Amino acid sequence: MGRQQRISLEEALQRLASAVKPLAALCLPLDAALGRILAEPVVAQMDQPPFARSPYDGYALIAADSQGASRQTPVRLKVVGKSIAGSPADVSLERGQAVRIMTGGLIPAGADCVIMQEQTDCGEQTVELYQELKARANYCERGEDFKTGDVLVTAGLALGAAEYAVLTSAGCETVKVFPAPRVAVFSTGKELERVGQPLKPGQIYDSNSAFMRARLQELRLPLVTAARLDDELDELTRAFAEACQQADLVISTGGVSVGEKDLVPEALKRLGAEIVFHGVDIKPGMPAACAVLNGVPVLALSGNPFAAAVTFELLARPALARLASDKRLTPRTEQARLAAGFEKARPNRRFQRGILNDGAVAIPAAQGNGQMLTMVGCNCLVELPAGDALPAGSSVTVHLL
Repeated sequence: MGRQQRISLEEALQRLASAVKPLAALCLPLDAALGRILAEPVVAQMDQPPFARSPYDGYALIAADSQGASRQTPVRLKVVGKSIAGSPADVSLERGQAVRIMTGGLIPAGADCVIMQEQTDCGEQTVELYQELKARANYCERGEDFKTGDVLVTAGLALGAAEYAVLTSAGCETVKVFPAPRVAVFSTGKELERVGQPLKPGQIYDSNSAFMRARLQELRLPLVTAARLDDELDELTRAFAEACQQADLVISTGGVSVGEKDLVPEALKRLGAEIVFHGVDIKPGMPAACAVLNGVPVLALSGNPFAAAVTFELLARPALARLASDKRLTPRTEQARLAAGFEKARPNRRFQRGILNDGAVAIPAAQGNGQMLTMVGCNCLVELPAGDALPAGSSVTVHLL
């Protein structure tokens, strides 16, 4: 995978969208499908509620029997049963009769209304009515929430708590959704060490994989493997080959530029990967590359911590959104104004850490590609177009984190 001519971020995203294929939908139990995107609409196979029910504690009766009822002239009816939620009265009402009923109870055959118990004497054998009612008063119809054949949820909707509750009330056990992409993460470089081990001269702790793992967890995406790899061609080749058998997306950091030990491109070339691009005209993250190996996209990102973070947001998240058919994974952008001027001219489009507050964005002073400390507390990436200095108040695009 030799270095190709750098392309614009827009072209890189277009190529990425063409190379990354959405994952096939799966039929999953509702619990397992929570948070996923529905692949098809779900149509009700029953009415909800499946029977007429009472919205109050009171008495079910025939409205005509309440004619003229008031506290001065009560009407007395015979109580012939009790209907409790889950335990209906097995009766069919006739004129002059009532059934004691509780909230959610099935309204018995023959009854066409419910009187609230506050408008009665709460009698057990007989009941006095103090209110005249019309048919269908205090009466929840069968299918009031939804009817057989109604579309309950549409394709493209995320399955959240409300959708889960509706589908459960409709008796659904499974639903067809797009699965969450499984991701493998590699950080490359002999200089990297895991936390808990003493650092040898020239070594640093591996913060890149920590960032990638944390972002995937924040995005609620499964990590299938995370490993630190030496800059050895055989090791890299073996790791990429194995990862592409387990994961839907492989993300590596480091080893992608033009140094003697930048062997990730060579490893992918040895495996026969299809090259999508290598080099994007942005800073930081210019060496970023994308390949497809056995149908699995591989994103090879810069090893500089901030450059890796930027290209994860700009390239990996759109790839994940495409795989999951989930637009929520794509970074949101909005316009903001610079809180202070940016004095440096820029030959390339640059992305800086930023703190967005009430429409104004401040850019911390320390912006080195190898620095992560000043990203603490930042909530966006500030996109600065190529060109001359920008005065305070200039409109810029920010990518929300």
